[in-house]
Amino acid sequence: MKKIISALLAVTMVVTMAFGFASCSSKEYKDTDATVPVTNEQGETVTDKNGEAVTELSTESKKNDDSSTASSKSETSSTSAKKTENAKEKESNKDKTTKKASSTKKAQTTKKAETTTKETTTEKPEKREVSVSVAIPTYRQVKDAKLTIKYKTEKDKEYQVLKMDDPNDKKNKLDYEVVKLDGKTVKTYSLGKIKGDVKVKVSLSGIDLTGNTATVKSNESSVTISPATGIDIVNGKFD
Repeated sequence: MKKIISALLAVTMVVTMAFGFASCSSKEYKDTDATVPVTNEQGETVTDKNGEAVTELSTESKKNDDSSTASSKSETSSTSAKKTENAKEKESNKDKTTKKASSTKKAQTTKKAETTTKETTTEKPEKREVSVSVAIPTYRQVKDAKLTIKYKTEKDKEYQVLKMDDPNDKKNKLDYEVVKLDGKTVKTYSLGKIKGDVKVKVSLSGIDLTGNTATVKSNESSVTISPATGIDIVNGKFD
């Protein structure tokens, strides 16, 4: 019986020692691999208040940590540089867009100004009072004749006859006026308010005339017509 108990105790001790050795080996490996004891100037191990050895990261672990830190810093620096580059590119594109918009606006303003200048320079004709003066010619064979005035505006297809007051009836209008052919009288007639150019021609009943037409330009308001008779032309007389 004693032999059996002794054998069991021996086995128990062997197993306990084996576990203890394995535990120490594992702890030593971990301490050696990851941490090392902190020593003072005399080379003695420094302990904490509990009497346990104070450790620090091994040189290899520090190197790994330093590498990780350096890599992290490098990535951060790269990211920051990329953001800065993107910001500069965005700002550059913004400047280009602003300059393009400014150029477009300037071109539109210039074009608008040119258009306004053209519109201002090219003035549209307005209605104005148009009058015609006729220098009555002389005609030796006839003392009196019927003076007729016809005119045509830009919108008219045919000439219109100017209506004149009837000397015998103020309410009546005539297509002519009887005038004396004395070569001295100048009579003026109003055609009314007209816009644009106006073509005018005068005639004397029974007499051939030359120089009896004229045009009142859109920027003019009056014209004088001095017709000549056929006999005056033959004789070389115009008065």
